[in-house]
Amino acid sequence: MFVSSHLMNEMEQTAQRVVVIGNGRLIDALDVAELRARAATVRVAPADDGATALLADVLRHAGAAVTKGPDGLEARGIPADRVGRVALEHGIALRRLAEQGSRLEESFLALTARTEEPV
Repeated sequence: MFVSSHLMNEMEQTAQRVVVIGNGRLIDALDVAELRARAATVRVAPADDGATALLADVLRHAGAAVTKGPDGLEARGIPADRVGRVALEHGIALRRLAEQGSRLEESFLALTARTEEPV
């Protein structure tokens, strides 16, 4: 069954897969869980603060959008398990690795933000 809706709370409770369209173009078709994982924030901090810049670089290379957080780094675009594997592959010990999930509406807005036309 195909349902078109802008009521994200209802879709989050009923849909298993979503098709995301922005400005009349297909952006993606994926599982709700995958869409939410893409928009989740992973809070990560190396055990050695001196490795913060290296960790940020390797996470960016792995496809994450990385920003400085209140206690370490915040990575978006890759799941927490991938963040942990990337750190391990580069010999970076972690003192913090936590994923903060996002709701479907937040995930949808993050995915479609880059398709908005300038005003």
